[in-house]
Amino acid sequence: MTFGFVAKHRGAWPVLMMCEAPGVSRSGFYGWLSRPRSQRSRDDDVLSNQIRKSVLGSDRTYGARRVWHEVLALGQSCGPDIEQQAT
Repeated sequence: MTFGFVAKHRGAWPVLMMCEAPGVSRSGFYGWLSRPRSQRSRDDDVLSNQIRKSVLGSDRTYGARRVWHEVLALGQSCGPDIEQQAT
């Protein structure tokens, strides 16, 4: 999240200043820029899109449980079921 903020605002403020404020290194930021996105990040994007489609498809009337069940029906693992599977 911190590196995303720095990347988004690096045209407005110097990278060094934005990295010093939260206590991250400039080299870490530039390393983050060159690394490919993690599988977790890509999976989170897929899940976010499915949640967004569910919410918008219901005219924003579905609650968290209904959205969760709809996402599970699409075959996406999320929510409390993940914790139960791990134990």
